[in-house]
Amino acid sequence: HIEDHLLREIKISVYDKRIFGNSGMHQGTMALDAVILDNMPETKDMIDWTLNGGGATIPTIVQTVNRDGHGNENSPGYNSGWTSTYNNVADALAGYKPYASADLYKNPKFMKMFKLNLPLTLTRNHTAEIGDTGAVARTATDTPTAALAQVLFSSNDPEIAQMIYSLNGNTEKGTIGISIFTDTAKLQAKVKELVDQYGEYDFDRSTQLNGWLGFYGLRDGTYFKDLVGEKTVNTQNTYWMYWGSGEWHGHMGLLNLGVEAYGLNLAPDTGYPTNTSGSGQIANWERVTVSHNTVMVNDRQQVETETNTTKTKGQPLHFDDGGRVKVMDARAKNSYGATTTSEYRRTVVTVEADDDISYGVDFFRVTGGNEHLYVFHALSDEIAETENLNMIPQPMGTYAGPNVKFGPGVIASGFDGLYDVERATTPEGKFAVDFQIKDFRKTLKQ
Repeated sequence: HIEDHLLREIKISVYDKRIFGNSGMHQGTMALDAVILDNMPETKDMIDWTLNGGGATIPTIVQTVNRDGHGNENSPGYNSGWTSTYNNVADALAGYKPYASADLYKNPKFMKMFKLNLPLTLTRNHTAEIGDTGAVARTATDTPTAALAQVLFSSNDPEIAQMIYSLNGNTEKGTIGISIFTDTAKLQAKVKELVDQYGEYDFDRSTQLNGWLGFYGLRDGTYFKDLVGEKTVNTQNTYWMYWGSGEWHGHMGLLNLGVEAYGLNLAPDTGYPTNTSGSGQIANWERVTVSHNTVMVNDRQQVETETNTTKTKGQPLHFDDGGRVKVMDARAKNSYGATTTSEYRRTVVTVEADDDISYGVDFFRVTGGNEHLYVFHALSDEIAETENLNMIPQPMGTYAGPNVKFGPGVIASGFDGLYDVERATTPEGKFAVDFQIKDFRKTLKQ
């Protein structure tokens, strides 16, 4: 009765898409259903459908997942979700002797998916908030922790051991990667063995991801504890730029600039939307150009490619992280369509002044359009000091105008999301703005 009226009903429902979800979801359902049914050749047909038929697990892993382990989402959070859902397929088929060749833990491309966000870990406490990922200045990593023990035992990969060690608070002891079926002592011994041999993961090295998720990260400084282990020294800083695409959970913020230093996200992105209603707050504020650290042309948002056939993925031009002077350079000239901008390019140069401090110099070039608005959002709600600027407060309204009340997201430009406006006439010569950084999430220990 259970086989005919539950397991086979599940199979039929997956075939006709009554059971259907994001990448990996219905495939995991079918794989587990097949193994529980355990009736050859029916089970083999179900697994074949999962891997190479309509479920297309293997073609997706081989052809869609890039060499960095990311799917085609423009969000590290959603790409991490691919790993978790396809792991349901792997977990169901692992050790199933009647079809031993279906073990995904023996597939190197699949194993790479577990490490996808290691290079995107910033200040050792969060994944870069690109697209619909995380929240403003949050401290959490989008790491697919499920099955890490199985992955480590299958691959003996030192980076997996380093990941477990880091997520457990720089110790082999902890709950990351452990389930009720895990040989905890064996896992901890393996993690300690590999970390002792290879050391901790090198979060200080710069990052260059040239796949679907275009990302540059220039890093300086370091992180360590003193000999007593009571004081943490954290001088790590990162200037990063996203030049991927605005499609599939991405934002209209190409060439967005991020700044991280001393354990804080100093120029945070908006992250995952506050709700999924598709409201104006989402469509005209949280996912749009003016809420990101980039340049807005003609008071319009960048082209939204999810509903547009024009691809606006950026183009990497130069990346050099050697020595005390580093550079990253990318363009996204189709961000506003070829008829508006013929050049839309950002070059960031960092200079290591000493072991503790690095400076970043930002060159943003735009050709085309009549109005160019340089947008920068700091982790701050207070201007500490200005130089050569006569700031005049606007008594009411928003950046959209004194008679436009706070929305946000009522108007397409997103300008009604900016309030407490102060304006200055065009300065002559150089000018400067100094933000008072606010650790509102209490990230740094007092």
